[in-house]
Amino acid sequence: MHRARPGRPLVALEGPVFESSIDSERILEIGRALLARGNVDLCVVPRGSIRRDLAWLRERAPELESSLSRNPGRIDLWLSTGGQSRADRPACRRWAVHVDAGRPAQPLALTPHVATEADVVVVPEERARRAVTSAGRAVTEVYVAPDAVALPDCAEAASSTQAEPGASPWAAAAAVIEAIASSAGAEPTVELPSLPAAEEPQRGVRSAPRPAAVVGS
Repeated sequence: MHRARPGRPLVALEGPVFESSIDSERILEIGRALLARGNVDLCVVPRGSIRRDLAWLRERAPELESSLSRNPGRIDLWLSTGGQSRADRPACRRWAVHVDAGRPAQPLALTPHVATEADVVVVPEERARRAVTSAGRAVTEVYVAPDAVALPDCAEAASSTQAEPGASPWAAAAAVIEAIASSAGAEPTVELPSLPAAEEPQRGVRSAPRPAAVVGS
């Protein structure tokens, strides 16, 4: 069980760590960027098939070995990524689900953990944010974390304006994750572009059914 040091949120990154894939790359690189920035404590929670061994991880991202955990305990922010959905909510104050714009189009109605169950949704770019908010998620519940795997140009531009010179191209995404973790149990504080009034979802107000939004459309 991991314990956060005083004053630092505890973040869990969950997904298919031990494989060569976009999802694994995302977890490893965001984890490395978070450790390099030093503003949160980290656990990495492997999920899915095991196609690589610990020796591979030690060569690929040795600094993350000590962060591996199957049962990290109570977490401030739990970020789930990868194609396989969780069957239940993890033990955390705030649960975030990553929606990968690079995956085949998928109706959000078929992914209730994205549409309603997760506290917040993390997306790599604006198009995916529009898909998620049009499905009913409030704008303040969707965060854009530039993805250096799916959208290298976007991540490079973001990191050049938001991070120190020479920082990882994942530094901008790590900064967004830190902001969500720091606000666990409170309203999100990351500044997001506003949508036109007609697109703003309203909580507690029933509206006519809308066509299912599709990520990647």
